[in-house]
Amino acid sequence: MTSTDIVAVFDIGKTNLKLSFVAPDGAVIGSASTANKTIAGAPYPHFDVGYIWNWFSQTMAGSEFGANIRAINMATHGAAAALVDNEGLVLPVLDYECPVVEETSDAYEIVRDDFAETLSPLLPNGLNLGKQLFWLQKNFPEKFSQTRHILLYPQYWSWRLTGVPVSEITSLGCHTDLWLPGKGEYSSLAVNQGWDRLLPKIVPATQSPGTILPAIAAQLGLSRKTKIFAGLHDSNASLVPHLIARPNESFTVVSTGTWIISMAIGSTESHMREGRDMLANVNFLGETVPCMRFMGGREFAEISANVTPGKENLGDQIAALTTSGIFPLPSFTDQGGPFQDRAGRILGESNLRPESRQALAVIYCALMTDYCLDCLEASGDIIVEGSFVRTPAYVQCLAALRDNQPVYVSRDTTGTVSGAALMARIGSSSPPQLKQISKDRAQLHMPDYRDKWRRLLM
Repeated sequence: MTSTDIVAVFDIGKTNLKLSFVAPDGAVIGSASTANKTIAGAPYPHFDVGYIWNWFSQTMAGSEFGANIRAINMATHGAAAALVDNEGLVLPVLDYECPVVEETSDAYEIVRDDFAETLSPLLPNGLNLGKQLFWLQKNFPEKFSQTRHILLYPQYWSWRLTGVPVSEITSLGCHTDLWLPGKGEYSSLAVNQGWDRLLPKIVPATQSPGTILPAIAAQLGLSRKTKIFAGLHDSNASLVPHLIARPNESFTVVSTGTWIISMAIGSTESHMREGRDMLANVNFLGETVPCMRFMGGREFAEISANVTPGKENLGDQIAALTTSGIFPLPSFTDQGGPFQDRAGRILGESNLRPESRQALAVIYCALMTDYCLDCLEASGDIIVEGSFVRTPAYVQCLAALRDNQPVYVSRDTTGTVSGAALMARIGSSSPPQLKQISKDRAQLHMPDYRDKWRRLLM
């Protein structure tokens, strides 16, 4: 590779879109981002793929890097797929928070495989891709019958760029109900419903299905030789640099953003419980990764109520809250998590100062992450990355709660981008730069506070 060989990574999150340009040494040399959009109207709430495509196209075409881009890769959120024929979508891409999917939930429970087989828990709304497909097939049978390919969301975008339909294992194995991680084959649900015949051939995330379509290359100002990679699930992309740097080690990556997902390398399936939103992801090597998650970004916003913190230091506010008798009790969203059957509340809320709400949200997310790590029986180093790295108090609280486990933050706040870029040039990375978090005096009371919080959950 030459110094001009840039990988463009299109990161499609539930909340934000980001297009990054990554140099051969792994440095992000340019990026742009914007809020994602959904459409609430008919026929059901769905992702605005037209808006996403237009933003991507305009941003790419306006980039200074076009002539030097040699590859494009995608990382997207899970629980989404596109039903396409030869021309395009036959139905809109359903928003996984859409509650109408629950209409067929009882019937779906009868036909889905056991958790012991799929390691994919039954989740609310459309968070199981199989549940979405079942609802769509029942409610739009004529349109569904026109489907030629079911494209998992990252591969929908690679298909838009290449015209080549493929599937990929990290996208197929993330709480879809369509895959059996232990056997490496489609679930009985996928086979019995005939969906396996609509899912294209599976290719590794390190493989390019093809080069960019000539018309799109001209539109975006790219070379016709630009390789398009298959794309992968965003949380799994975060794992990639660490899996390469730490072969045969036990460690946990805590990927933070809209979701806070703990991915425990070296943990075993025996710890997993369906009702706690514990699930297995499948990493790019095809290995099962025990995970546990909650919608931390959304819950943080709910607890903090977007109130601007006061002038008091956030650490001091946290220290005061841990001796105040004020406790945030889950869950502050209805989108899964280990306490999805409970309504969130703040015990002692009448004593909570508005300017301390953000500090309480930090405490809550640290407590929930700590709970997930215990449930997974996570061992080895803990590596935090993603948007919460920009909130040092969160990782300091987490470090205070993990007595015998070092907690690190990745100096690379774009782990998803780095992982997706590595898939386009596997083996050319340097180890991720990590910073160990020291215990902070302001969080000395966190373990005692945690014990009281957990007793309140019983």
